[in-house]
Amino acid sequence: MEVYAKNILAKLVNEHLIKPLNRSSNKSSGMISISFKGDEMKYEDPWISEEVNDMNIVELSCCNKNIKLREDWTNNIFCFYCGFEHYK
Repeated sequence: MEVYAKNILAKLVNEHLIKPLNRSSNKSSGMISISFKGDEMKYEDPWISEEVNDMNIVELSCCNKNIKLREDWTNNIFCFYCGFEHYK
């Protein structure tokens, strides 16, 4: 989530602050002074891990929905949607 937030911030800064300042003909008005290393803030590629297939899909007959549970799950299952208890 942090990478996504940084990318949104980089986009906003690049579009609304750095590019307009670079286009400005009077860059030294004396009002503000901002400096960045390089021309723009850099974007980062988000790291997304591959999904590990270590769970079983269980169909909940009460709401016709599927959920994933650990393979070693031994307790009763409660539906996330309606709260119905399914006995294992």
